[in-house]
Amino acid sequence: MKPEHADPERESEHVEPDVMLRFENSLVVIEVKPSFGGYQYQDQWQRQTKAVVGDNSFDKYADRLYYVALAHTPTAPLTREELPQRFRRMTLREWGSLRYFLQTAPEFDSCRQDRAIREEWMRAFELFGMAPVIPEWKLLFAYSANEVNLGCGVKSFPILTSPTEHTADWAALVDYAGPLRLSPHDFSFLNH
Repeated sequence: MKPEHADPERESEHVEPDVMLRFENSLVVIEVKPSFGGYQYQDQWQRQTKAVVGDNSFDKYADRLYYVALAHTPTAPLTREELPQRFRRMTLREWGSLRYFLQTAPEFDSCRQDRAIREEWMRAFELFGMAPVIPEWKLLFAYSANEVNLGCGVKSFPILTSPTEHTADWAALVDYAGPLRLSPHDFSFLNH
């Protein structure tokens, strides 16, 4: 938070979260790093959470403050002891998990406006070169294993014994890929 009449020599002390979602009973503070940006650091999180707690305009939220670090995060969030007392918890998320949620969450199918919001997010991912999530295909080529486990629980495929003994039925794979909303960029590997 920046004071109204900030001292230019103390500019390095200025902290400002990227997004603040103000709800009736809670405040969510979000620090975002773009796909091409640097990493987030715990000292930045601590400065931002302390600045929010120190700003009396957020007093109405009492102890209902939450912090989200989105993208390029280290392995662990601030612990409950490291957060200012009014913050309930901190969450770390990466772009991939957000894309996956947007693609699969049934909440976005409930109305036209929600579907439009999801489509805008997906276009933004494409704009920044973050194509939709594509499943790992390495396991499909593990023919020596007795069972191929895709690990996503979406659709099971027949066990392939060896590439020479069995010709795969691509219809199931095409059906599976249909709802993934893949763009032409996602299929560029076929041209190599």
